[in-house]
Amino acid sequence: MTVLDYTPYVEQGFFITESNSVSFDYNPISTIYVVTTGSESKKDMEWYYDKGVMRQRDARIASPENALKKAVEEAKSRGGNGLINLKINPTFSQASNGGSYINGYSLSAMIINKK
Repeated sequence: MTVLDYTPYVEQGFFITESNSVSFDYNPISTIYVVTTGSESKKDMEWYYDKGVMRQRDARIASPENALKKAVEEAKSRGGNGLINLKINPTFSQASNGGSYINGYSLSAMIINKK
C-alpha cells in the first residue's frame, strides 16, 4: 500500500486535489506532465562490485512522492500555488521472464493560481 501525503505542501499554502472541479476562483497556468524512473541521470547512479564486475545501481528509486515533489517545484517556479485534476500512475517495463515491473511513475495535473 502507498499513501501519498499532501500535508507538507498544504502546510506551505499549496493546494492539491485529484478533483477536476473546485469551488473557488483560479487562473489556469498550464498542464504539467512528470515522468520519473529509477534514476534521473547518470550522476544519480551508485557503483557496486558484483562477481568481479563494477556495475551501476539506481541510487534513487522512482516514487509517486518524487513525481509530486517535481510537479510542485515546477508549479511554484511558474507562479502556481496549486494543482488540480492530479493523476499519478505507475509505468511498467517488460521483464526478461515475460512479466512486468514498475519502473517509474507518471503524473499529470493542471497548475493553477488560486485567487
